[in-house]
Amino acid sequence: ASLPELFDRCREAPEFWEKIKPAIGRRGEWLIRQNPFWRPLLAEPDPDAWMTGRTEERLTWLRFWRKKDPDFARENLIVTWHTESPEKRAQFLNLLRINLSLRDEPFLEDCLYDARKPVRLAAAELLALLPDSALSARMTARVKMYLKVKGGKIELDLPEELDETALRDGIQGKMKSYRAGLRAGYFGQMLAKVPPARLEEIYQSAPADLLRAFAKSDWGDLLIESVIQAVVMHKTERWIEALLDYWLQTEGAPLWKSDAATRLLEAMPAPLFNTMTIRAISKTEGLLSPGRLATQLLQTSPHEWSDELTLLVFRRFRAILEDGALLRWNDKPYRALLETLSYRANPALYDVLKSGWNIHAPGFVLLETDIEQALRTLVFRGKMIAELETG
Repeated sequence: ASLPELFDRCREAPEFWEKIKPAIGRRGEWLIRQNPFWRPLLAEPDPDAWMTGRTEERLTWLRFWRKKDPDFARENLIVTWHTESPEKRAQFLNLLRINLSLRDEPFLEDCLYDARKPVRLAAAELLALLPDSALSARMTARVKMYLKVKGGKIELDLPEELDETALRDGIQGKMKSYRAGLRAGYFGQMLAKVPPARLEEIYQSAPADLLRAFAKSDWGDLLIESVIQAVVMHKTERWIEALLDYWLQTEGAPLWKSDAATRLLEAMPAPLFNTMTIRAISKTEGLLSPGRLATQLLQTSPHEWSDELTLLVFRRFRAILEDGALLRWNDKPYRALLETLSYRANPALYDVLKSGWNIHAPGFVLLETDIEQALRTLVFRGKMIAELETG
C-alpha cells in the first residue's frame, strides 16, 4: 500500500496508526499535514471533547490521555461514569487496557458490581490482565483448591456451582466453548484467568512438566486449552515456547485446530516465531503439509522473517518446484506463500532470492508470474523502507 492509502486507513482504524506511527519519519509527518483529512492523526484532541464531544471524539480523547497520562484519563472517566449508557461504559472500559496498572484496580473492582453484564465482564477481563490484582489472587485460590498435582499426576475436583463472588469475577454460567460440561466450563474459565507464573509457584513445576501432567489426565484438552488462554492473555514467553514444543510433539491433535491455538500463534513474539518456524520446518520434508505446525506458522503469523528462515523457505520452495507434483494438485497455498515471503522477508536478500531458480522446472512454469511479482514487491519494499529511514 502507498502512504496515502495507509493514512486513509489510519483515520478509520486508530489502532493501525499506532503501529505505523514510529516508522513514518519527518517526510511522512510533512505529508500528513498537507491533507486536512489526515491532520487529526498528529493533533491533540480538543480539551473539551470529553465533556462535549460525540462518542468517537470522546473515545479519541480517552485513548490519547490513557497514553499520555493514564491517571488523568481514568479520573475524568470516573467523573462522568454514572451518566454514561451501559454501551458506552463497556467501550470506555476497553480503552483502559492502554497503560493498565494496579492504580486502575479500585475503579475496576467497583465496576464488578455494575448492573450490566457487559460492563462487569469488561472490568473482570481487565483485572485478570493484572497478575497482582485481587481478582487474579481469587482465581488462583480457586484453581489451587480444585486442582492438585501430585507426583506428576492430576487430581481435579470440579466446582459444583458458582458463588456470587465468582459470578462477579466474570465466571459465566454457560460457555459454549467448553464442551466437557457445565462444571468443566466453570473450572476452565477459572484456570484461564490465572497468570501462568502463578501455576509454577503453586505446583513447583516448570511449564513443560505441568503440560506433560495435564496431557496425561482425563481432562487434558480442557486443562491445556485453558492454559493457552491464560498464556495468550499474559503473553508469557516461556509458556508460549513450552506449548509450541508440546504442539510439535502432538501435531495433528484436534486441540490445535481450536481458536485458542490460533490465538497462541498470534501471541508469539518475533524471535520465538523465527526459532520455532525453523524447528517446525526442519521436522518436515515438505513446506506446507496439512496439519503441521510449520504450515500454520508460515500461513498465519504477521512477523517479519529472519534471514535464516527466509533462506530455508527459499531452498525448500525451489525443491518443490523441481518436482511440481504438489503444485499441480493444489498451487494456491504456494502462491499465497510467495506473497507472504515478499512482505515478510528482508528486502536486502533480493539478490539472493532472485537467483538460483531453475526456469525449466515444472513448478517454475506454473508459478513464474507469482515469483516475478514477489520479487517486484521486495524491490518496492526496499525502496519504501529507504525513503522512510531518510525521511
